[in-house]
Amino acid sequence: MKSLLAVAALLLLLCDPLFSIDDAVSGLTDGVFSDAELGFRYTLPKELTDETSYSREELRKRAAALGTSSNTLEILLRMTSGPPDTAPDWHAISIQTYPHSKFAGLDDRAVEAKMNGWMAGDGVTAIGEPKRVSIGGANFVVTNFEKSEPSHVKYARIYSTIRNGKLLGFAFTANSADKLQPLADSLGTLEFTGDGADGLLKDGVFSNAGLGFQYTPPKGFIDETSDARESVRTRAAALHTNNTFNVLLSMTSGQDDAAPDWRLVSIETYLRSRFAGLTNAAAETKINVWAAGSHASAVGDPKLVAMAGASFMVSTFEQSEPPLKKHAHVYSTIRNGQLLVIALTANSEEGVKSLETSMQTLQFKEAGK
Repeated sequence: MKSLLAVAALLLLLCDPLFSIDDAVSGLTDGVFSDAELGFRYTLPKELTDETSYSREELRKRAAALGTSSNTLEILLRMTSGPPDTAPDWHAISIQTYPHSKFAGLDDRAVEAKMNGWMAGDGVTAIGEPKRVSIGGANFVVTNFEKSEPSHVKYARIYSTIRNGKLLGFAFTANSADKLQPLADSLGTLEFTGDGADGLLKDGVFSNAGLGFQYTPPKGFIDETSDARESVRTRAAALHTNNTFNVLLSMTSGQDDAAPDWRLVSIETYLRSRFAGLTNAAAETKINVWAAGSHASAVGDPKLVAMAGASFMVSTFEQSEPPLKKHAHVYSTIRNGQLLVIALTANSEEGVKSLETSMQTLQFKEAGK
């Protein structure tokens, strides 16, 4: 990746042009940028100059000189307040993409944080830790950067997410912190027309285009997905590991998990490739145990069941938490290179059975494995 970083170093904080892509599926009309392939639209701040074409041409020349034409970030849009870039009120917005497949083996959050660093380029300083935020119904990793220039400091805030197999990044840059904040606030106009890597919960139905399924959680449940993701991130950081589940959805009947009628539905994924050498059945059985946690005890043997046209490995678990006993049924299958895990947990056997009725709403668009 050294050649890519060489190009990236010329990037955003140096105010040099970024990367190329054609206009077949994206465009800027009346101050609104939209992209059909990635399924989003974004309204830009007024009085910015479109420098996209110039930026793309500069990238082509640099990439050709470095021999990296097939391994670069791509620019969808580049807008600035105009030259000179040393002016106190100078600011810029860039939207870029990079193939997610080129990060095989890394979890989504690590990839998004790495994307932010690449977009910022060399010579910058990250301010604080990357954070997980939700914008327009999608989940982003956001990182703040600073770069000291001879006459001033450049400030940047970069947001990355995953959409339809691509890393999508929004970079906001300014020569003052006061200018940066209004730029970043413009991301509040972002709208997505479909779901991305993590999926979308809309009108009570969760869908994920990448894995080709939809599921209707029980009514009245509380969406705690953001909290669950942050908990995973915090634990992973404490253990210095990126080897974690990716939480797609976490919904509960209430915040008190000691209540007798408490219930939880969780949908997660894990890379199938990390279980190389195991059969599909063995991988599904193992992921069920991991999803249940180290303190849970298996009840009986895993069973293979057919549901919604897919084959699932189902395991039953119990965990003693006096005065309660938690019960769980964990379902796993393989979809497009991912182990897809649906865990149903409750403080009673009746509670788990009531959750199982929601599995009847599960629908797949095509075969998995």
